Amino acid sequence: MRLIKILMLIYFLIENFAIYGQTTITATANAEIVPLSITTEVSQLNFGKFTPIGGGGNIIITPQGSRVSNGTIILKESAVSPAIFDISDSQNTNFSVIFPKNTVYIYHQNGINAMSLTSWTVDLPTLGSSSEKKNIVKIGCTLNIGSIETNPIGMYSGTYSLTFFYN
Repeated sequence: MRLIKILMLIYFLIENFAIYGQTTITATANAEIVPLSITTEVSQLNFGKFTPIGGGGNIIITPQGSRVSNGTIILKESAVSPAIFDISDSQNTNFSVIFPKNTVYIYHQNGINAMSLTSWTVDLPTLGSSSEKKNIVKIGCTLNIGSIETNPIGMYSGTYSLTFFYN
């Protein structure tokens, strides 16, 4: 009973005394959406020249520009390159890339035969080290090649979509 009386007294004191050490202020919040723009495809993804023998295989281009083959692919001396993009307006800002969700194909000049691109890799720039508002992003992937019957001699080409976004 005594505890109930003490609790009632505390409640009465709290309810009847005004607290004068408070104030309310209205503040402002701001936000600005800025573009992430790709100004230039500096270099196209290029697997170079090669000859498939037997059952084929694959060629891997790394973001750093190395080329290796697996399976029965003979690499020929030729220019190769990862895809290189110049990303502007991203100074000291982290961004990422989304690779194609579906298999990407490059097609023979006859429009029928194709090879697939898979296993995409990226080399994103280290941020905070450049005073310029642009960064170079390098993309590599794997080209999957069938036999010479499946993938006849000739030029193959195609397009693919990448999505760059701020983290």
